Amino acid sequence: MFIRSIISILLSFMIITSVNAFDQTGKNAAGLTGGKVIPVGNNAFNNEADGFWAYGGYIRHHFNPNWVTDLAFTRMDYDKICTCTRSNVLDLLGTYRFNGAEDVTPVVGLGLGVVENHSHENLHLGIRARVGVEKAFSEKLALGVHLDYQSISKLPGASMGPIPSNMNLLVPKIELTWYFENK
Repeated sequence: MFIRSIISILLSFMIITSVNAFDQTGKNAAGLTGGKVIPVGNNAFNNEADGFWAYGGYIRHHFNPNWVTDLAFTRMDYDKICTCTRSNVLDLLGTYRFNGAEDVTPVVGLGLGVVENHSHENLHLGIRARVGVEKAFSEKLALGVHLDYQSISKLPGASMGPIPSNMNLLVPKIELTWYFENK
């Protein structure tokens, strides 16, 4: 409920603020992210796990006003589960910005990466899908409100260890992005 209220307030603020254009083509950025992990679906992991927090950082590159790529590291923590207390995710996410250089834009993204589950020795395949809204406050600072779907499954030849099935997670999150000049 608390997360829902914060996201509603941020989305309202993003929509009612003034409109400016910030073309970030060719620029790089770094950012921090935080949110809540929500296991979804009916499987062994999701029935036992209770999502906790997700947090991490990323570096970003704008190819043009519409296309962005992020290299991200995210840690997802879980409560009430003894087989896996956290997942470390390293993935590459491609994002499409519908309004390009406008200061408020809906976004969609798709990513692929590797996941290490704590207490496992094997790496797992991570697939991430994203929908959200991003708001640029200046040429240097942007805020994003996203809903990510993360699916974690075994890589060919690897074992999920004590997790007998895929992990399916929704991660509502807030991201703060700082752009820096390329020299």
